Amino acid sequence: MKVQGTWLCVVFLICISLIVRAQNEERYKKVSAAGVQIFAPNSVLSTGQWTKIRVSSTGVCKITFDQLKQMGITSPQNVHVHGYGGAMLPESFTSAYLDDLPETPIYIGGDYILFYAQGPVSWQYDATKMQFVHTVNPYSNYGYYFVTQTATAAKQITTTAAESLTPTTTIDYFLDRDVHEKDLVNLATSGREFYGEKFTGNTSNSFGFSFPNTDISRQGKIRVNAAATSSSSSSMSVAYNGSLGSILFSPAGTYDYAISGTGSYAYTPTSDSPSFTLQLNQTTSSVTGYLNYIEVNQYRKLSMTGATLSFRNPDFLNQNAVLQYTLSSAGSNVKIWNVTDQQNITEIPAARNSSVLTFISSAQNLQEYLAIDPTQASAFGTPEIVQTNVPNQNLHALEQTDMVIIAPSAFVSQADRLAQKHREKDNLSVVVVTPDQIYNEFSSGTPDATAYRRLMKMFYNRAKAGLGQAPKYLLLFGRGCYDNKGLLSTSSDLRQLLVFESYSSLNQIDSYQSDDYFGFLDDTDGVSLASDQLDIGVGRFPVTTVDQAKAVVDKTIAYMDNANTGYWKNKVCFIADDGDANLHMSQADTIAKWTANANPYLQVNKLYMDAYPQVVSSTGESYPAAKTKLLNLIKSGLLMLNYTGHGNHLYLANEQIITKEDVTAMYNQNQALWVTATCDFTRCDYTDVSAGESVLLNPAGGGIALFTTTRLVFSSDNFALNKQFAKNVFYKDASGYALKLGDVMRLTKNALPGNSNKLNFILVGDPALRLSFPAPNYTVVIDSVNGIAADQSITVNALSPLKLKGHINNPGSANVCSDFNGSVMIRIYDKLENMTTLANDAGSTSFVYQDRPTMLFAGNTEAKNGYFAIESIIPKDIDYKFGAGRINMYASDEKGREGQGDFVNFAIGGSNNSLQWENNGPDVSIYLNTTAFVSGDKVNETPLFLAKVRDDTGINTVGNGIGHDMTVLIDQDPAQYYVVNDYFEPTVGDYKSGSVQYSLPTQSEGKHSLTFKVWDVLNNSTSKTLEYEVVKGLAPDFISLYNYPNPVVNGHTNFVLEHNRPDVVLSVIISVFDLSGRLLNMLSTSTSTESTKTTIPWNVTDSRGAALKPGVYLCRIDISTQNGKIASKTQKVIVTKQ
Repeated sequence: MKVQGTWLCVVFLICISLIVRAQNEERYKKVSAAGVQIFAPNSVLSTGQWTKIRVSSTGVCKITFDQLKQMGITSPQNVHVHGYGGAMLPESFTSAYLDDLPETPIYIGGDYILFYAQGPVSWQYDATKMQFVHTVNPYSNYGYYFVTQTATAAKQITTTAAESLTPTTTIDYFLDRDVHEKDLVNLATSGREFYGEKFTGNTSNSFGFSFPNTDISRQGKIRVNAAATSSSSSSMSVAYNGSLGSILFSPAGTYDYAISGTGSYAYTPTSDSPSFTLQLNQTTSSVTGYLNYIEVNQYRKLSMTGATLSFRNPDFLNQNAVLQYTLSSAGSNVKIWNVTDQQNITEIPAARNSSVLTFISSAQNLQEYLAIDPTQASAFGTPEIVQTNVPNQNLHALEQTDMVIIAPSAFVSQADRLAQKHREKDNLSVVVVTPDQIYNEFSSGTPDATAYRRLMKMFYNRAKAGLGQAPKYLLLFGRGCYDNKGLLSTSSDLRQLLVFESYSSLNQIDSYQSDDYFGFLDDTDGVSLASDQLDIGVGRFPVTTVDQAKAVVDKTIAYMDNANTGYWKNKVCFIADDGDANLHMSQADTIAKWTANANPYLQVNKLYMDAYPQVVSSTGESYPAAKTKLLNLIKSGLLMLNYTGHGNHLYLANEQIITKEDVTAMYNQNQALWVTATCDFTRCDYTDVSAGESVLLNPAGGGIALFTTTRLVFSSDNFALNKQFAKNVFYKDASGYALKLGDVMRLTKNALPGNSNKLNFILVGDPALRLSFPAPNYTVVIDSVNGIAADQSITVNALSPLKLKGHINNPGSANVCSDFNGSVMIRIYDKLENMTTLANDAGSTSFVYQDRPTMLFAGNTEAKNGYFAIESIIPKDIDYKFGAGRINMYASDEKGREGQGDFVNFAIGGSNNSLQWENNGPDVSIYLNTTAFVSGDKVNETPLFLAKVRDDTGINTVGNGIGHDMTVLIDQDPAQYYVVNDYFEPTVGDYKSGSVQYSLPTQSEGKHSLTFKVWDVLNNSTSKTLEYEVVKGLAPDFISLYNYPNPVVNGHTNFVLEHNRPDVVLSVIISVFDLSGRLLNMLSTSTSTESTKTTIPWNVTDSRGAALKPGVYLCRIDISTQNGKIASKTQKVIVTKQ
């Protein structure tokens, strides 16, 4: 019965599959007449047993009987070969395209079969040049096909009817072609063009070709492309039986890696083996030349040599002529095939006169012929078997989808996690596919980046034909490399997905990588990318390992889950480089002002480097104060970080205000969207990982996504793009929700038609992710200040009490949200000031801008039933002139609802002298890592500084540049002096107390001291010092360990680890043993810990996923940090019956 049931199940599934295929086919027939290419309803790979093979060159291929047996094929008469080989797919959608895997006809020769295969080099006739030109597939060195056996007879090469035309011209010659091209070096490490042999000095190289039975009465043509690197003019001479001419290279310009040159020359052949000599003519010792390719077109007599002869004759193309081809030396078994259409190869009837074959053909269209003796089996090469039993697949039958994720098989499980999250949270339909699956159905199994675009085109066209919704987002889940074919050993781990590279590889402006290419889906797209309009949003995760994939998905899901609420969602930061006649500051300030005006709830931080002291040393210029400020802002959390200025793939600004090392060391849970209007900060197709990539790849910090650059970009174009981006990224729809990042990118770029600079910007991150500002927004409203209604005239002074009352309204309503119970974070800022930069660079001028640099108060309070109140004292350190202050607010509750508010209807200035003075500084307790720390204890190299402070008048977090900052000083060294105002976190509902958590920079091994200084609002200070010893590789330590519930009654428990390593990535391994010591399971995870407590869930199963039986088990927990020793502790777990 079991066997019968299994067979019934199989038959049922087959029936269902056949029904679905039939429904799909009927569905697409109904719209096939609409004029829109909608692609096949099903792939041939959806059923049957398949083998994948590949060839390295174009020509006749033989599959032997032994190979057929290896493929599981028993009957050559029923063999089917599908595919179209290795020619690069057309990038313009106006070109003809073969969908899925069309069948290729075969010739059955007894115990072997022959078929005509296309390799990675293709040829096209250029009627203007009157010669053939070649194209090398930049993605693959092979062409791929698929082989299967069915019950139906094989598609064989058939014989056409003989032409009844009367010949007007008899021809006994043809135009042959050959190319010499080696891919050895990419001079710019950019673009798709690799160059070959290197020429230095006045050296020359000769290159030989073979053209048997050359027709020496007709001229040949040679076309040479080469490049030279030099600041002066140079040339390369081309010679054959004397000089043919010289290729001239102009001097390389500012943005040139090298200058390309092409020379085309006619020559008269004198033998079947012409040899051409190239010589670099050096004008200076700095000239280096590189050969790209040599194309040769040479006429040959139409005389059979070997087992096959490919021929064609373009001399009579488009003439009203009927040609009679005459082939001599043709053995008795020679046949003529017309291989112009490789999916419909036919045998041409030929008349024989002894060893001469003749046949007739029209000259209207260029035809490709093959003379073949199929009986010479040993003369034909065999394909390489790549994979037997190719899994069935059917991407063509996928339902219309909102989002496609392309992920290598190693990353599919992580891609599936993200896809499921989007399905649950965003109600998006998402499919995850592998690149190999796409190649199999959209590029004949041959790797080709255009196949990704063809998949998206299928969904797009079907939507246009009324078959469902259009696709919206594409996530490329994997890094790529400009070396798409893997020519370099250093690129192997980086090539997870293909990247689209420009044709240019010699100029910094013209050479680029662009993910936009995959989003151009209209029928006319693919010719002029700068003018094409994006139809979908495209993003990329530049991951190369499973660990990176998991880390990025973890970050993205946590961001989607709104895991970290807080005031950071009100904060954005605009950073501007110095120099260039203040251009970068002017551009950043324009966008910052627009952002502030359009989004009044945002607190715009302006960090213009020239506003800070510049330090000049032997290593160059730097802005240490600006850098510290920026790193502090990133650590405390930002919604968006926007940089304008110079940069490269290792740092921002020549002064290195942010470096790759800074990024990789970041530990910040509240992660910003980074916008970098600078050169190649996120070049994600190079052999080194860029600083921009590290922003996303950092598992414990960095940023959540980047709108960023991969190549050289220009300031004016960046400015135009950045303005559009700022408008779109903060746009809210009718429901108050932000646009998804892919839509922001799409709308931004489409607003700038014809701008090629935009192609160098990409979205690194999830295109279906929304910026995490509160949406819908519950408005936070001030009702009164010091008992005065908010709509009345209000003035507050230094040292005066401040009592605020307010409420939270429902979105888009003036009604109080009466069930809003949560927290309200309030920040009070002093007046707008005219700020003047320092004109640090020689010859520069100051730049004047407006900012609110001084925060007077940071406090947190509770909201109950939609209402809140808070008290504080305005510090002494304010600007005593009167002007409008600002209260900025953020609220969140336990239901995940969030709100923002802003209040500026009050004046601030002057002083209140009625406050009772006292001379006591704040009460302070300081620690490292945990509150169990005792001065003199041993710590790790990057300990977390902790402080608890309290003062009856309140804590001064202003500083205001006059020595009243909250500071940390290490070893009394001025170079290790840190301002920690931004790290003060007030106690909820109590303005008099709060805490500080600050990750110290890496400390040297040995003994150190730390002094913390803090002031109250009356400017009374307290200093406190502790001592500590840094031990390299110090193991973390357990403070406590327990699990709950314990006993376990419902098949689930949580391990709670309290340890002394906050603010690090903690590696945890939980090993589960029975009482006999047998290992049952091992759980491994890495977790980011802001506090000293870490919780890890466990579903109480063994390593096979089976639930543990009731009993007592021992769980050993090992914890460690990077480059640290392991600490272990054991916990007893009791499992009971449910």
